[in-house]
Amino acid sequence: MKIRVIEVGQRLSPKFLRKFRVLLNQIAESENADAEIDCILTTDRYVQKLNRKYLGKDKPTDVLSFPLGDVWEIYISVDTARKKAFEYGFDTEYEIFRYGVHGLLHLLGYDHNDAHMAEEMDKVEEKYLTLWCQYRY
Repeated sequence: MKIRVIEVGQRLSPKFLRKFRVLLNQIAESENADAEIDCILTTDRYVQKLNRKYLGKDKPTDVLSFPLGDVWEIYISVDTARKKAFEYGFDTEYEIFRYGVHGLLHLLGYDHNDAHMAEEMDKVEEKYLTLWCQYRY
């Protein structure tokens, strides 16, 4: 299993990118993921194009996940992360990590279509979000 973090139209700090990749890798290993994972950090515009093309929704969103056989793709809108982080009073990098965890959990089979499934996904997501504060550069 390998995780690649790719920036498209965005530039983030190498320190953040390293932490992001290491933590997503820990989660994937913990959940026994058996695919290569490309996590693409991009813009609202790019995510909106994907959302329109594949989901029929002509608007940007925070994160999209696509299981493509042996390679899984997670697209994160850094623009949305910045806006929401400001709105919620969070750090932008934490918000990006939150989207990455959420997208990865979807690829691992977690969902929030009903109350029970949403509760389970929220618990697992919260467990992995604690890694952010525990990680030392």
